[in-house]
Amino acid sequence: QRSVISLSSENVESLKDKAAQLRREAQELEDKMMKTRPTVSTNTIPEPVAKAVYASMDDSKWTLTYRFASEPPSQDDDDD
Repeated sequence: QRSVISLSSENVESLKDKAAQLRREAQELEDKMMKTRPTVSTNTIPEPVAKAVYASMDDSKWTLTYRFASEPPSQDDDDD
């Protein structure tokens, strides 16, 4: 069931005025924010990040867990 709200033309105009005022305020705030927001220069090129190269795994520690397909997963494992 739908409810119908009837507004007098005075109420409609009041709402339109309020909406227009809110739009102006929002635009002023957005303009102010754009002026104070730091901008990134288009001429600035970020420095490339050197990639780590790993030549040895001598200091590595590995932990492998497994189960046989015929066994159900363990209920006490919290590693999921």
